[in-house]
Order: sequence, then structure tokens, then C-alpha cells
Amino acid sequence: MTPNTAFILASGNDILAYNIDGDFDLSALTPGTYTVYGLSYATFNTPASVTDYLATVTTIAEIIADDTDNGGTLCLDLTDAGEGQTASIIVNEPATATLIDAYPTICRTKTVLLSELQGAIGGSATSATWSVLEGDSNGVFSPGNVFGTATTFKPGANDAKRGYVTIVLKTNDPDGPDGPCPPAMDMIRIIVKNVDCGTFPWNGNE
Repeated sequence: MTPNTAFILASGNDILAYNIDGDFDLSALTPGTYTVYGLSYATFNTPASVTDYLATVTTIAEIIADDTDNGGTLCLDLTDAGEGQTASIIVNEPATATLIDAYPTICRTKTVLLSELQGAIGGSATSATWSVLEGDSNGVFSPGNVFGTATTFKPGANDAKRGYVTIVLKTNDPDGPDGPCPPAMDMIRIIVKNVDCGTFPWNGNE
């Protein structure tokens, strides 16, 4: 008898789904680690558990499940272990970072209050840092550039000469370099007029 192939998506010993093509909808999975089994069987009945399933099969087949059908809401990492092995799917919640969409034009001596940028992080992010996108910027965050601690940013002379500065809020890598979730970031460009606020009755904003 020619064996057929069955694919099992499991969490521990619990079977979540099974089919014959290995294409699973992963959009409903919560953060955790899951396993895909791809094996051949001669006679297959709906298994009650992974243990029952492994007791039923005869020859291990190649795993062809993929991680493309995730609905865009989770970070997924599926390693195709190939012939004779199983594959693990790591599912994590992504990190998020947000800033306001626009900020008023400022003069070069105006200090930006970072609280006015309404920065926020969420998801699996636990920390974040402020930075400037332009490599030649000599603007200064104070005190330091840690999100939640830094309170101000003062543009530098290079920012004023350029006419703008792009402030970036970037989270930590929530599950490390081996996890599927990358850091999140958002950025906002602020126009900087190359004029001194001085004693004019202008508060630095347009």
C-alpha cells in the first residue's frame, strides 16, 4: 500500500489542526511555540493527540507547511526541518512604536519637548531609545536618549543648516536575534528654520 501524507499542527500533545497539504492558517495562534509534523501513513483516522498520531504513522515525510498565512498580526518563524524531522513554529506578538504624524516648524534654538511627540511603545516591546535618522546631526537628547527618561531634543547646527531633522523612536528586539519579531520604529521629520529665536515675540513655532 502506498502511504499517504498527513500534516499535524500541534501545541505540545494537543492537535490544533490537520490536513493533507501542510498549509495551515496561523492567524488565530497566540504567542507560543508550535510544532508541525509531516508524516506518511498507511491507514489514518483522526488522531486524538500527537501521541496517538505518532503511533499511527509509518514513515516520516517531508514537511511542507509554511508561515505565509499569518494575517499580518503575529511574528512567525517556521524552520523547514526536511525529511525525517518535525518543524517548530515560533509565534510571538510584534513590538509597536508610534509617534504623532506632524510637528510644527521650529527655529534652530527651539528645544523640542519629547512628550509633545506622543511617543508610545506596545506589543512585546519593553524598552525603546530615541535617535536621529540623519548621520551628521549634532542635535542632543537630554537627559540621555532612553525612552521614558529623555525629555527634550535640541537641534544642532547641522540640523538647522539642513533645514530639518528626523527623530526616530525604536524599540528593543523583543525576542532577541533568533526570534521572529524585529524591533519596531516610527519617525517624524521636523522642519528647522536656520534662524535664532532670539528675543523676537516668536516661540519657535510657525
